[in-house]
Amino acid sequence: MKNIIIAIIAILIATSIFVLINSSRTSQKPTFPTSQNETIPSSTLDNNLSTYTDASGFTFQYPHEVLVNKKDLSNSLLYSSVELTATGSAETITIKAEESSINTVDDWFKGNKKTSVFGEIKKIKLADLDARQFEANNAKTTIALDQGVLFTIATNAKKNSEIAKGYETVIGSFVFVQPSHSAQNSSQNQSDTSSDVVEENVVQ
Repeated sequence: MKNIIIAIIAILIATSIFVLINSSRTSQKPTFPTSQNETIPSSTLDNNLSTYTDASGFTFQYPHEVLVNKKDLSNSLLYSSVELTATGSAETITIKAEESSINTVDDWFKGNKKTSVFGEIKKIKLADLDARQFEANNAKTTIALDQGVLFTIATNAKKNSEIAKGYETVIGSFVFVQPSHSAQNSSQNQSDTSSDVVEENVVQ
């Protein structure tokens, strides 16, 4: 009888440890992908452009005339949300990095069957990631996936406008960098402190 009780206690302890380990793993969000460079490579850096660096782990360049606005992160699955605008224009560029359950970038299209994609789905590179670029819902969109994080860069700009040119600049200069310590802490605890906003750094 004593041996049975000991066996039951051992099983209960082992089960508790297993549950704690799994819950700890699932509560930790993946970190952003990073390249070997922690800044935009000097060979591609254009001094005639402004540089935006997001503390959560990416940087890009954009025209001086374009304004950058960091959005409040009220969604616990959202790592970063940035909007670029031009004075006197309704056109925008939106950049989002959010947690995703899809396994490949092409799985996005399977889960968005109602999205009206027009024309060709182009295979391009976003930094060192395989990305897809397409036209849908009156917007030009680029998506890329890494380590469970979906990056979406979209614009409603018309061809040859200031924002349209800015969009190509953002895509071409986009680089992953090492997330700041504060951003890593924020992403891990965001579900408990949804009011926290990841700090930003805009270099003119």
